[in-house]
This record gives sequence, C-alpha cells and structure tokens, in this order.
Amino acid sequence: MSLRLRPVFRCFYSCKFRFLTTQENVQSVNGGMQEPEVKIIRREMIKPAFRMPRQRKTTYKLSLLDQIIPPFHFPLVFFYPNNRNTGNIDLIKNILKQSIAETLTLFYPLAGKIKDDLWIDCNDEGMYYVEARINSHLSEVLDLSRPNYQMIYQLVPRVSPTEMEPKTEGVYVVMVQLNIFDCGGIALALSTSHKIMDGYTVDTFLKSGVASARGTPQPGHLNLAASHLFPQNISLPKDSKLFTWPPLFKEGDCVTRRLVFDGSALVALKAKAASSSSSLVQNPTRIEVVSGLL
Repeated sequence: MSLRLRPVFRCFYSCKFRFLTTQENVQSVNGGMQEPEVKIIRREMIKPAFRMPRQRKTTYKLSLLDQIIPPFHFPLVFFYPNNRNTGNIDLIKNILKQSIAETLTLFYPLAGKIKDDLWIDCNDEGMYYVEARINSHLSEVLDLSRPNYQMIYQLVPRVSPTEMEPKTEGVYVVMVQLNIFDCGGIALALSTSHKIMDGYTVDTFLKSGVASARGTPQPGHLNLAASHLFPQNISLPKDSKLFTWPPLFKEGDCVTRRLVFDGSALVALKAKAASSSSSLVQNPTRIEVVSGLL
C-alpha cells in the first residue's frame, strides 16, 4: 500500500521565526475577523522500527564544521490538497508514522538528541511527532491575496520544556508535525537541526521516507564520515559561533518572503530544464526545477 499525494509547492523563507504564543490553542484577530485556530491534538515519540544494533555507536560526535554552526532548526512545509475528497486521514497517519519508524533505522542518530552542541546521544528515544487540527480550508492558508504568515508559523513543530515526557536533556534533531485541515487537506512540516542536517541530508531522508511509504528500496543512509575528517575542537569557547557567523546574529526586524510558482510556470520550467543540452535530468520534478532556479 502506498502513500501517493501531490503537493502544492510553496517556498517559505524566514531568517527568524517569531512565535507569538506558546499556548496550544492559537487564535488571533486581524481586522476584526477571527483567524483559523490551530489545535494540538497529539504528541508522541516515534521510535525506530528496530532498535540500534549494539555494534553501532551510542554517541556521535559532531564535526568541527558542525560545531561552529549556529544551533538553529530549519523549517520545511509541504502542502497537500484533498482535491478529490478521497483522503483517508487515518491511513495517511499510519503510513507516515510507519515510514518514519522504518527510516530511523537507517538514520539512527536522528532518533536521539543533540547535547552540549558537541555530540548526539543515539539513545533511540525517537523522533518528536505532533498532530494538529486546523478549523479552516487549506486554500485559506495559501491565499495569495492575504498570506497568513502567523498561521504558517504555527504549522511548524516546536517544543517547550514542559511538553514531553520523559524530560531528557538535549535538543531533538528532527521534529515532524502533521497538520490536518477541515477540508481534508494536510500540511506536513519538518524542523531539522542544521547541526547535522544540510539540504542534501534532508533530501536523502525525505526520499528514504517516501520509499518506505511506497514499499520500494530506500535510496540512501546517513553519512557519518565528517566527524573523522574534521574532528571537533572542544577547546573552542561556547560562543565561538558568534565570531564565525556574525551576520546571522544581528538583532532587529526581519523580512519574510514567499515565492509562489503557479502551474503554468512549473510546466514551463520543467520543459525548459528538460530541453537543455546540459541538463543531467531528463524528466525533472517540480521541486528539482524550482530548487535549481533558486
């Protein structure tokens, strides 16, 4: 049984997320109109389908390059409309959680926690998973005439110190939030630590999850060679990243930008990419052509 949904591509970029509240029920008033409500209905830890073999390391040291990277999580949201009213939410949830569990067996450090910004405790605690309900239609969130950035921020998973048991020290490597709209559409959001996951790693992880959901061979696994090639330096001060990455630590207001590509633009981009003599991909996906353009 496979999970086949077609995403509506939207690219959201923000240098800093500003969550207006930490309450589970989030409401705001804009121009006298009540905005849609995001309600957290479930939190749990998804553990790997198989426990980590004893021969694997129980800890993973971050490389020097990862050590000096600022400790932030990168958000990513995929939107899936329920155009044909055929979405089985319970089936989607079960396949999603099962595919995460199976993929974590290959990406086992992602089921642990980052500690002291220096190492990952590969304790098989699991990936932080959230389910939320939104009392609105998905199209309202994606409405180009009045983009609701506050709502989009609430779709991204986040953790407060009192939310989960057991309360263990450290920071989750990856967090997932499944947002379910009244119309049956969903928004699948990930928040990944840039300490260990760059764009390529996130892409490999997502492809492995999709392969697991479809019942096909998984395409890859996590490459952990960086810590051997670039050993960390524990003598560096904790705030060394402030001197290494000063542009990322400016204070003040920031700008959030949304890049939207409609269907005709995506078709034109795919045709242009496929017809190029230097193209390495004969039939690129929408994500590939937009990412390449950006």
